[in-house]
Amino acid sequence: MSKFINYLAVILYLVPSSVFSCEPSQITVKKVDFSFVDRCDNLPRSCYQISGVAVLNNSCSTPVGVQLKLTGYDKDGAPVATEEYWPASIRNLAPGDYVSSAPRQFHYDARIARFELQVIDTKKWDEKH
Repeated sequence: MSKFINYLAVILYLVPSSVFSCEPSQITVKKVDFSFVDRCDNLPRSCYQISGVAVLNNSCSTPVGVQLKLTGYDKDGAPVATEEYWPASIRNLAPGDYVSSAPRQFHYDARIARFELQVIDTKKWDEKH
């Protein structure tokens, strides 16, 4: 049995780490439904906050952390604001679909006409937290 474990250890050592990794291209954004909502609709002032959800798909064979970049564009297609964030914080997303809320730290700008969400990084978080 100990020979088997030694052989297994050698094989795992020689296999490139990329075999066990998950690339950003393996995470897809299936849907983005973000908008700004006035949370102060009965007050004399407006206080807009981003609201909504996005659906991501992890096609990797293992759970992985995902970093996203949300960009807001004006009516002419020029970028107005951007925010990078980890939708599940320091947790890994299981394979399959994951529904994420809009990032609360994304600030309101009246010029924003549409949103684009892209996957920019993946990271395997330690599961011991």
